[in-house]
Amino acid sequence: MFWPDLEHISANKNLRNAIYHLKNLFDKDIFTNENGILAINPTIPVIINDDPLRGNILQGFFIKNCPDFEIFLEDYKRGHSLAIYTGLKEDFIQSLDQSNQEKALKCFFALKKINPYDEDIVRLMMRFYHKRNEIEKCISLYKDLERVLHDDLSVEPNLELKNYCRNILLEKKYRPPKSAKYFYGRKNELGKIQNFYLNFSNGLRHSSIILFAPIGCGKTALLNHYLNTTINKENILIHFTCFEVEKNTQLRILELIMYKLVSATGTNINSLPENCRYLLSHVLPQIFNNFVYDFHFSEADTSQFFSQYKIEETLSEFFQFMLQKYKLFLVIDDLQFCDLSSLSFIARILCPVFKERLLCLFAAREENHKDIIRYFKNLIMENDMEVIHIGNFSKEDVSNILQDILDIKDHSPSDSLYDSTNGNPLFLMEVIQNMRSNNTSQNYKFLTLLEEKVEKLDALEKTVLSISSLFFDFINYDIISGIINLDVIKTLEVFESLVNQGFIKEEISANKIKLKFSHEKFREYIYQKQPLVKRMSLHGKIADYIADHMLGDTFNSYLTDSMIYHYKLAGHNVKYLEYKLKVSGQIVCSGNDLPELLTPITQSYIEELEREINENTVTPQMKFEFYLLKGCFLIRTCRYREGLDNLNYVIKYDSDYYHLWIAYRHLVLYSVQILDKQNMREHTLSSLRLLRKWPDELKKAEILKFFALSEMHNLHFENAQKVLQRSLDIFQHAKSNSNTVNNIACIYNYMGYEARHKGEYEKTIPYYEKAIEICSNGGIIYGLPLYYMNLGQAFYKLGDIDKAKKYFTISNSLHYKIDNPLSKSLTNAYLALICFQAEEYRQSEEYLSQAIEISKVLDNLYENAYLYKIICLIKHQIERNKSAQVLFDSIIPENYNYYLILAQSTFKQLHLEREMEDIFRS
Repeated sequence: MFWPDLEHISANKNLRNAIYHLKNLFDKDIFTNENGILAINPTIPVIINDDPLRGNILQGFFIKNCPDFEIFLEDYKRGHSLAIYTGLKEDFIQSLDQSNQEKALKCFFALKKINPYDEDIVRLMMRFYHKRNEIEKCISLYKDLERVLHDDLSVEPNLELKNYCRNILLEKKYRPPKSAKYFYGRKNELGKIQNFYLNFSNGLRHSSIILFAPIGCGKTALLNHYLNTTINKENILIHFTCFEVEKNTQLRILELIMYKLVSATGTNINSLPENCRYLLSHVLPQIFNNFVYDFHFSEADTSQFFSQYKIEETLSEFFQFMLQKYKLFLVIDDLQFCDLSSLSFIARILCPVFKERLLCLFAAREENHKDIIRYFKNLIMENDMEVIHIGNFSKEDVSNILQDILDIKDHSPSDSLYDSTNGNPLFLMEVIQNMRSNNTSQNYKFLTLLEEKVEKLDALEKTVLSISSLFFDFINYDIISGIINLDVIKTLEVFESLVNQGFIKEEISANKIKLKFSHEKFREYIYQKQPLVKRMSLHGKIADYIADHMLGDTFNSYLTDSMIYHYKLAGHNVKYLEYKLKVSGQIVCSGNDLPELLTPITQSYIEELEREINENTVTPQMKFEFYLLKGCFLIRTCRYREGLDNLNYVIKYDSDYYHLWIAYRHLVLYSVQILDKQNMREHTLSSLRLLRKWPDELKKAEILKFFALSEMHNLHFENAQKVLQRSLDIFQHAKSNSNTVNNIACIYNYMGYEARHKGEYEKTIPYYEKAIEICSNGGIIYGLPLYYMNLGQAFYKLGDIDKAKKYFTISNSLHYKIDNPLSKSLTNAYLALICFQAEEYRQSEEYLSQAIEISKVLDNLYENAYLYKIICLIKHQIERNKSAQVLFDSIIPENYNYYLILAQSTFKQLHLEREMEDIFRS
């Protein structure tokens, strides 16, 4: 039957092959063979498939070398498929009518599989979604159909479907707000538009306008506000929006302009020139669908007629006919989505040729500025087109808006709101609306709009944007270029595109152009949308790149802080702690010999770091680094006992020479802070012995400086000056940096101590001034409070109270900029004395109170001695001034003799008994 032309043996062979394939297909013996009779196996259950969703008849089955069967099967399938499709479509329509979405979708996708070009089922499905207000799904269905028709058949969706999609888009864009719209500002822009409109209406010279604005900046709101508040009686107003889904439909926007112009004016189509009627019958069938023209063109004439030149000539004829009767005010929003053929005609012919009878007001997105301006450059050069850029609101605008809507006059919330929204009007109003209704939702339309734009980026732009979101402040394009292995110039080109599209903005910081997200909320949004494992991996890559390629040998606090941040978020805890310890050590254990600049490091910071180290498995060296850090911190913040315990632990158990050097050096600093002459000498000698095993000239010079200070306190002035000079020579021949400059200034300061000890204060002044000059020229604040205090003390001793007060005041103000207790007590004490002598008792009491509190913490012998002396001088004069006595009794409650004894004992330890003479003279 199947192989009538074959011999019996060949036909049997084909039959056996067919039975074999069926057995494999079903994994069962479909047939039985008894005595040469082939029959269907009765033990196998047979199910009749009448469900069209389950597939085609005999799908995947064929019989080898049997063309007659194939022809029969194809004919049968064709008729069967048509019946299936018709039945399936009826089920689909019935499911939609019954609102059975699940079944309707099954039918819809089955129908699309059979016939992906059926526009009717797409229209029905769009209507179903439209009724449910699921606008995005409607648009998605249309876009999918448009793509399939274009890619497979090179055609567009039918006109009815196109217009239906446009109506849906218009509904989405101009959906009525839940509450009345609030409009703020834009007075300059509105004023310009109104000016040109009045000139146009009165037949005067005018310019058309293009508004450019980043997404969410209110170009649509500005157009609507102007149109709603302007009375337009003299001119025909045509206002519509271009949509992205129509961008590839040639002449679409001109079609809309002509349709609206004919409709708005009630023009009889029979009155149009013949050429226009012929062309418009193809361009605007919805107007001419009932128009039967009685003239005919040959094929050659038709081909020539529809050339680009002939089309433009006929379009010009149409506008000439219409605009000689009417003046047109044409308002088009989202011009960036205008099809290119329409845009070209508008820019080259419509605007310049008919400018006397036409005023255009266009609006487009800022990122499309360059592309659109290319078309209108001649009009702009001739001043027939004005370009207006609309930006975000300023901080002042945000403050005014908050005051208008929420009656908030405080600047703090407005500053915060400006920082989070960057003044973007749409984003700003959404956040304010949430504030007004106490809504904590973060589902902002603005972010959704930006996300839609992100989807249109190419793969490289998406990658760069995603990685950029990992930077919490400025974006480092060098790092991004490195981790994605892309040339820096190419990376910058990608960023240029992202800036033009409004995702990234350029800011000038420290005279450099830097990149950051235009909106912090959007950065967070992009960041959070990435899977956690991806974010952690990228954080790790960024941190590794900084460590391997950017740090080098020099300490860069910004890069190091950034690296620590990324290691932490990458979950690389050991590396995170390793670098955190190094950075903290750079601040606390630095080469500066004064306890300054500890602002980033606090007691809670140290406690948190200790907890993190205890919770992770770290190396013994890292633990020693922490003990060293903690010890140095406690010494510098004048908590001596616990600090000494940590430093001595490092000295006892650590073998790292650098750690030992830091520990010994801070023991020296401890001795300097409290002016412990004996331990100062011992610790400097221990440090010098360590440096014999680990030679380092600069470290040696630093310890020699401290040894010289020790010699001065032991009255060995000649040797001290020699050692200071030796230390100075080493630093002056070393590479200049903040450490060497600071040490040189400190040495000059110490050189003045011999003359100070001998009471020769005039000789000290050049040394102190030199130290101040060196620091000021080097941009270094280290030590300046002490040097100004010493200079103020010298002038006070010389009787120049005005200069003394000047320098004490400078020293005091510097103390508020850096965390440095050294000299702070003495500065406040002298200011208290000067104010007391000027009878400014309340100010004097405040200074003296601060001096006493600081002295309790610092416990420096030298500063305490002068503090007791100043208290004695004030106490002595208070006895004759009852009003002052009431103020000071609470802070210096003891009697005069108590403070006198303290002053005598401390000055004796310093070998400065002569300082008591001022007290006895008073």
